[in-house]
Amino acid sequence: MELYKAKIKGFKRLSNVDITLNGKIIAIIGPNEAGKSSFLEVLEQIENTNPIPVKSLSRVNQISPNDKVIELKFKVSNSEKIRINEFGGIGEPSWYIIEKSADGNIIKRVYPKIERDLGKRDELKVRISKALKYNLVKSTFNYTYNVQKKDENNKLIEVKKSVKEYLKDLISILSTESQNLKSVDLSYIDNIIEVLNSVISKIGDKRKISYLDELVDSIIEQKRYESEKNPEIRAIEFLEDERPRILPFSEKDRNLSSEYDIKVLRSELPRPLQNLFDLAKINSSDLNKCIQQSEHAKRQEIQESANILLKKKFTESWGQSNVYPKLELASDVIRIYVGESKGYTEIAERSDGMKAFFALFAYLSKRSLKKPPIILIDEAEMHLHYDAQADLIRMFENQKEAGKIIYTTHSAGCLPSDLGTGIRVMSPIIDENNVDTKESKVYQSFWHSAPGFSSLLFAMGASLLSFVPTRRAVIGEGPTEMILLPTLLRQATQTENLNFQVAPGLSRVANSDIKDLDLEAPRVAYLVDGDSAGKNYSKNLEANGVDKSLIFSLKNGYTLEDYVDNKQLLRAINEQLKIHHDGRYEMQINDLKSPNVMKSVKDWCEKKNIKEPSKVKIAETLVFFKEEIIDKGKAGDIIRLHKKISNVLFN
Repeated sequence: MELYKAKIKGFKRLSNVDITLNGKIIAIIGPNEAGKSSFLEVLEQIENTNPIPVKSLSRVNQISPNDKVIELKFKVSNSEKIRINEFGGIGEPSWYIIEKSADGNIIKRVYPKIERDLGKRDELKVRISKALKYNLVKSTFNYTYNVQKKDENNKLIEVKKSVKEYLKDLISILSTESQNLKSVDLSYIDNIIEVLNSVISKIGDKRKISYLDELVDSIIEQKRYESEKNPEIRAIEFLEDERPRILPFSEKDRNLSSEYDIKVLRSELPRPLQNLFDLAKINSSDLNKCIQQSEHAKRQEIQESANILLKKKFTESWGQSNVYPKLELASDVIRIYVGESKGYTEIAERSDGMKAFFALFAYLSKRSLKKPPIILIDEAEMHLHYDAQADLIRMFENQKEAGKIIYTTHSAGCLPSDLGTGIRVMSPIIDENNVDTKESKVYQSFWHSAPGFSSLLFAMGASLLSFVPTRRAVIGEGPTEMILLPTLLRQATQTENLNFQVAPGLSRVANSDIKDLDLEAPRVAYLVDGDSAGKNYSKNLEANGVDKSLIFSLKNGYTLEDYVDNKQLLRAINEQLKIHHDGRYEMQINDLKSPNVMKSVKDWCEKKNIKEPSKVKIAETLVFFKEEIIDKGKAGDIIRLHKKISNVLFN
């Protein structure tokens, strides 16, 4: 299950916000006071039933106590769907939705809905009707029996009827359209089962006994099904149990130092150190007592026991490598080292990402979590220099402990590797008089005419002078490359993360600005399409001083969309056609022609005399499928492209 979308209405500046959140790493960017921190705050609200503080409700729109303030939409996985199907309901939910109103009331539902299978009732009714007419046994249904039946007020009443009448009562009970039978009806079914068993006990004909036994078994099975919770309720309870929890990872929790003065033991420990001590089962009072009384052997015993436990915990849970924290509990200082197969190093010599990972692991280990949680981090770049910020993001992308990390940042050095899918922009809404409306909007398409990272910096509210490039980059023709290329590269090479970023701009850069493109990153490569426009961009780059070895081209005639599986591409195209043309037009698989498949889309739309869908919107739709989109038959070309680009950027 993955958190896919959030709708916020009436929380501080977020008066009406709809934001897509699929992906492992989501950076929320935007200028100061745009509502980035407020967005993280409102996500946390879903984890409790407390009323939303009045001061946090929108000042622009009047919010009533029962108004929905936040809705989270989780995408149900295939394995979860299989489990839900076992509940015996009709319908297969794709979404698990949680809503919270201003008064704290929480509603949980699934979509599409699941209903109890009323067809089972119809099948049993048919079986009973046939039994009533079956010559072999119908005479036995004339027997009369007394039962004590509960009425609507749950009081026992005496009932005397023939077996035939009891069975007709059962048909009547099963004829209701209600999803759930009343408890008095379920109790009455038990009475009817007792009556039938009494009939069976009095007859000697084996054929009759066998027939009636099967009838009773079918009634018992239906009673069992009707007595279970409604399949939709069972599905909601199951999905709530499977749902990743949303946890804030504050600066106080993540700011782990490489060493601490031993005096910290005499007061409340810093939270990251306390979390690490809890994981290592170190009692700070006992340790302080050992040090104060110079019990060196006891202190050494505590240290060795703690390090054995830390190594075990980290190497068991973090499958990427045998890296773990090692503590030195000296008489005057507590030091944290990095332990690995080749020995130990001081954590300060390794990386800020490693410290953050140790802190995150210890933080999560204190919580009994069934699934990797969604971690919220406000101002992730806090107190970190540019290189440390990039290192932190690499840790975010490589770690396995959190299923999703949503963070805010003001820094261009703290952005995810995949700029096309990993960024959401929060921006104040300014009216026609250039006055802040005290509301904000969220959007994802933030690339304008400026090449490289300039548009991104503008969206962040950052100055170009504040940008210190830290990661290598590939500059493509436009936003489509920024959105699609990272996904295609990852899927072709079967790796989770790239070591470089992709930015757009070649299709709009002025000749006079080409010489400045290599300032966008420590090292830059360029990628153009294999069509005529791409060849012209390549010539233009060379003519303006770009080394030919830094320019890469797709196969002759190809654009990036030609490497996408046709079925997935068609699905994305038709989704966009449906949005913009009310479902009146739909392309077929045979309409897509390669190479330059997007030209066939343009030609098809011209024949229909309709506007062609945006290439950027098609690319965004493709990556939001979160499925395999690469054409496996062409993956080899992308693998070779990745190798060539990596050789240039890193060798």
